[in-house]
Amino acid sequence: TDYIEIDSSAKYYVGGFFLHSLDSMNSTFSASFSSLSSGQVYLSVSHTSIQTPTAVVVWTANRDSPASPSDPLIFTPDGIHIGTTPNVVWSTLNSTVGKGAKRVQMKNNGNLVLLDALNNTLWQSFDYPTDTILTGQALKNNTRLVSRVSDEDISLGLYELSIQSTGDLMLTFYMGSSSGSLAFSYWSMAKDSRLVVGSGIGPADRAVLDSTGISLIISNAPSSSAVKSSFFWHGTALLNRATLEADGNVQVYAFFSGQWNIIFRFINDVCHLPLYCGHFGLCNGGHCSCPGSLLPLNS
Repeated sequence: TDYIEIDSSAKYYVGGFFLHSLDSMNSTFSASFSSLSSGQVYLSVSHTSIQTPTAVVVWTANRDSPASPSDPLIFTPDGIHIGTTPNVVWSTLNSTVGKGAKRVQMKNNGNLVLLDALNNTLWQSFDYPTDTILTGQALKNNTRLVSRVSDEDISLGLYELSIQSTGDLMLTFYMGSSSGSLAFSYWSMAKDSRLVVGSGIGPADRAVLDSTGISLIISNAPSSSAVKSSFFWHGTALLNRATLEADGNVQVYAFFSGQWNIIFRFINDVCHLPLYCGHFGLCNGGHCSCPGSLLPLNS
């Protein structure tokens, strides 16, 4: 089934698979409460396919607060939480307590939602992206994408993609941590030569991904003048994702021929990535070298 009904008694899950979607794309997305690495447990949404059995994680609830294998995932009318009081690792309770949640459902588009008795959405994972947005999902001006530390470590990394108060979409590098005080921007959509200017006037407040591009949108504008600017690519795939990778680049993938294929990169020259050659390396033409007479410690 693609949903779990919530009644007055709490439902507990300790590790393992618990939700999957039954859409026309043959159960494309699954939600699980399981170990991703090193025995640490996460509530996550993954894309799965018969052709590509290795799941691609597209959202994680508690990425910076991993649960232990003994911590339960609990569904109640007040919402979802991991762990029990006073050791709650993560929860939706700030926005759902007292709202009368009746169902948690894995949508066909990859959105994990909490619904009330009238099927009104009380909470949804699309409003809290981690390092990825999916087709039809908006990156709003009060949210951000944050890279993972590495392919093996999904906790908060050093790079952020967000919409600025000016309406520009920017990549930011944080020295030391994703919330460090020293930060600088290393890419701006407004300054990218591939930008196509739309008819919208005023600052955009969300970025939306679809099969042919990513657009900056002005929410309260008429549809004829809502698009501020866009990137376009030649694509027809129904399922796409834009992921802020651990190296600080955003790569756009389309799913076709049974696999994820890179179709667009925000930064094509890797030498423009802050740490492509480490803290002290020199980058030229995609190749790294040491300054002066210094020798590399590793490759």
